[in-house]
Amino acid sequence: MATVQERTGRTLAQPVPTQAVRVPERPPPRQPWRRRALLVALLTGCSALFLVPFVWLVSASLRPRAYVFDTSLLPSPFEPQN
Repeated sequence: MATVQERTGRTLAQPVPTQAVRVPERPPPRQPWRRRALLVALLTGCSALFLVPFVWLVSASLRPRAYVFDTSLLPSPFEPQN
């Protein structure tokens, strides 16, 4: 089996000459404002969908036991000692 020096004619301590490759710079891709607005609306809707159960949980914890399954979001008899 040949060593690196025998195959390339260089020792391992010698640097390998490289040529600088020039990569053309591209401007960053811009998203159309409609697509971005749709993305923001979709993310806002999904976050609201996931936050509703948490808000219901907090509001149900502030109600008396008889009103826990009431459909209103804010408790009408507010009782913070629960």
